[in-house]
Order: sequence, then C-alpha cells, then structure tokens
Amino acid sequence: MNKKALICFIIIGSVLLTTIVSLSYNLNAQKKQNQDMLELAELDKKELEDQYQEFANQYGDMKDMITDKEISSQLGIQQTKAQQILKKIKVTDPHNAQELARLKKQLPSFKNVLKAYMNQLDSLRKTNSNLIAENARVKEQFDEATNHITGLNTQNRDLSYKVAIASQLNVDDVNLLFKNKRGKTTKKPKKAKTIEITFNIAKNPTAPKGNKNMTVVVKSPNKDYNTSKTIRYNGQRTPVSISIPLHEDEELEKGIYQVTILSNGKLLDKESYTIK
Repeated sequence: MNKKALICFIIIGSVLLTTIVSLSYNLNAQKKQNQDMLELAELDKKELEDQYQEFANQYGDMKDMITDKEISSQLGIQQTKAQQILKKIKVTDPHNAQELARLKKQLPSFKNVLKAYMNQLDSLRKTNSNLIAENARVKEQFDEATNHITGLNTQNRDLSYKVAIASQLNVDDVNLLFKNKRGKTTKKPKKAKTIEITFNIAKNPTAPKGNKNMTVVVKSPNKDYNTSKTIRYNGQRTPVSISIPLHEDEELEKGIYQVTILSNGKLLDKESYTIK
C-alpha cells in the first residue's frame, strides 16, 4: 500500500470513527429522553387509574349504605361505568396520550354525578331519620377517599418530584364568618343569614394556571353544608370568598364548626372553630 493510499485510508477511518461515536452518543441521549417521557406518561396513567378506582370504590360504598333500591341501582350503574373505564385505562399504552386525555375528560362528569347523589341524600334525610346516619358515613367515606388520593399523589412524588410540585395548590388564612340579613359580619350565629368562608390560594408559579373548582364543606352542630365555586388562578396569591346562604327559617347554633376545602376533589385544608 503506497503512502497516499494509506493516508486516505486513515482519513476515511477517522471520519467513520467520529461518525460512529457521534451516532452512539445521540442514540444514548435519545434513549434517556424516551425513558424520561415514558416514566412521566406512566405516572399520569397511574394517577388516572387511581382516580377512577376511587370513584368506583365510593359509588360501591354508597350503594351498600343506601336502602332505597332505585338509588342503589343507579349507584351500581355508575360504579360499573367507572370500572369499565378503569379497564380501558389499564390496557391503554402510556404513549397513547390522545386516548388517555379522552378518558381524563370524563372525570368531571363522575364528580358531578357523585355530588348530585350526595345532595339527593341530604334532601332525603330531612324526612327520614335513618338516612342521617347513612349520609354522615357517606361524607366520611368521601373525606377518607380524598385523603387517600392525596396520599397516592405524595407516594408518586418520589418518582417525579417536579410533576407533583407543579400540580400542588395550598391555601392559608382560612376564616369562618357569619353575615346577618344586612350583609354585615355578626358574632351571633342565630342572627346569621349567610355563612361565608374566606381564604387565600398561595402563590405557586409552577402550578397549572386556569379555572379551579373550589369546594367548601361546613359541618355545623346541627347540619352540614357544601357548595362550590370556580376560581380563575394565575399562579399568584389569590383571595377567595365563598358564601352559603341559609334558608329563611334556619338558625345556626353555638358549638364546633368544621370547614373543609377541596379543589378538583383534592383535600387542601381542614379547620375547626368553636363558636360560643
């Protein structure tokens, strides 16, 4: 082999070696990126499974507690729907973002139906004393399920800490107020015509921005109240005021009041107040 041919061979070999090293590096980087994306996709899929599993459990618990056959049958239908969607999620590829997004969009309907059944039970217990105890257990199950979902989110945080932080909301400065018929604050619960809950959603620039469905549950000494309000959140500290009007003939009593605040089914805070 002459000197000129040897030099050409060396140059071609160097180019090929450089190309192979570059391709190997890019391939490894692409594999790492794909692995990270797969872990995030699997995390989203697991959280969606957990949410539908909780709805199926809640409908099942309510169904077992209700003595009314028609309502129990309707709850069974809702439980079956949640279980069917849960099966679809389990067999769906984590990369199939379109299908998972479609199934996720159905979550609000399950939340609304669950809330509607809870309101229906509240109405029934006014005429049937036996349903009072059953409805209290249903609400307790609802609180426990909400806490469980929050616990699952905490466990998943170890897999992707940034993902959990990005979806977290916090509230502070929670206040329970009574307003009289003139809309002024009163310390006497018997003069109250409206229960008002005020609080602040803390600043969190990494949290998703947009509409937040805030739900407030107030447990008074003689009755439970709940209402929801949609809040526009832009990542900054946001003051919130939610009012619960009382019926014309309602009178509040002194005692312990418990305030629970939830957002999109997740427990944010729970406070107790002693009204003397």
